[in-house]
Amino acid sequence: MTYVFDNLKIISKEFEDTTFKIIAKRILENADRAIFCDQEELAAQTFVSISTITKFAKKMGFSGFRELNFKMKNEWRKLDYERKEKMETFEIFQSIEKWIHLNEDFINTVCEKIRESDFINIYTSYQANESSRYFANMLYEYEKNVTVLNNEFRFKAKKNNEKGFNLLILTGRDNDTLIDNFSKAYDENYTNFLISSDKQIDKLNFKFTKKMTVDYSLDNSQFSSREVVLHMLFFYIFKKI
Repeated sequence: MTYVFDNLKIISKEFEDTTFKIIAKRILENADRAIFCDQEELAAQTFVSISTITKFAKKMGFSGFRELNFKMKNEWRKLDYERKEKMETFEIFQSIEKWIHLNEDFINTVCEKIRESDFINIYTSYQANESSRYFANMLYEYEKNVTVLNNEFRFKAKKNNEKGFNLLILTGRDNDTLIDNFSKAYDENYTNFLISSDKQIDKLNFKFTKKMTVDYSLDNSQFSSREVVLHMLFFYIFKKI
């Protein structure tokens, strides 16, 4: 069975920056936030005509965008990206707090290596982009040299003999470009840490100093909850450095 989201990922990775590639990437970015725009909203976001959105839907094998959108929403639920029952806010925070404390060893090692490092690279998936920048801004307060690298980053090889700290964050979908960039820049002489969703923890065979899985008990993989989780984690790390 071929899923709509699988086809969207294929189109979003086309070599040339076509209009359909831009549309597919925008749909995937919206889906990471559990947002499903109508045809007019998507056209405005991608700066194309409504008729172009219709042509895109037909390329995907649907009669029009309404049918495509309906299929995406159903697939989203079927793949369990949407939690059926609402949890109380305090339950979610308790679950996250417990998860943080269970990973105290990872956090302590991260704090130790950040103190020792001359520069810090944060490789972040789209879903974790805002929380990564939040973390970087806090590290600036300790006068750390921090760079945030995302899927738009174009790799340029460079050598550096200073003490380096690399943090790779793999959450959300479509991280192939990010993984490729990290792979090219990987240096086993640096300290390398991985924070990843359970589904992506084994995507890389590199040796990491420590790995941490985002697997707190009430995780629903959605953009909104993952942002809260990572903000809480990074704030906890910041206070311990």
